[in-house]
Amino acid sequence: SPYVEQIIKPPYLRVNEPESEYDDFEWDKEHPELESLITINEYAKEQSWTLKAPIKQTFKRNPFTSGRLITPFQNLPSRDYDIRKNTLINGNPIVEVDFNANHLRIFLAFHKQPYQGSDPYIEIAEIAGVDRASVKGVFVSLLNCEDIEELKAVALKHFKVSKGNTGKIDKALKERFKEIDFYSKFGVHAMNYEGVILKEVLLKGIKEDIFMLPIHDAIAVQEHHK
Repeated sequence: SPYVEQIIKPPYLRVNEPESEYDDFEWDKEHPELESLITINEYAKEQSWTLKAPIKQTFKRNPFTSGRLITPFQNLPSRDYDIRKNTLINGNPIVEVDFNANHLRIFLAFHKQPYQGSDPYIEIAEIAGVDRASVKGVFVSLLNCEDIEELKAVALKHFKVSKGNTGKIDKALKERFKEIDFYSKFGVHAMNYEGVILKEVLLKGIKEDIFMLPIHDAIAVQEHHK
């Protein structure tokens, strides 16, 4: 619908709440970050989807932290009301394909210990004797916390994980990944790497004439491209 579409035009890069030294920061016109987003958005102009709008990359405070890809499509309801998955791309049904335990995998790769199994959250859940959803909630919180007490409070507030289960998960992580300190405030950097990975995925899709929409740590794609 033309009433909910935005014109796809720059700027495609933005720093939110910039630190004083980055108040007037602008990317060079030939910067790879900018060039890749121009390529993605020029391709997107020829596609159709609900809440069509530019695909942008947003950073927080400076051009090096956060850096997730955003577009209004990803804000459509997908939990209580499964609206987003029932929309169309180019008139075709869509599916969402997500990264598995992405931040944990990025963190381990950063520490030169890439995870070789199929699902680290399930492995930790089995060691801790809890469900996978609790492990995911705790780990999403963990990379932004400084200690176990802060983690217990955050996981309880945002993911309804009991303090007891958070303690079990913390113990299981230490048992499984010895000598790695997860309390590192790595979360904002993980988002940056996630943005880099998603851009590579979108650019690869363009080469194969496959349009993808970013959804945090996932993509929406036409069903026949799954």
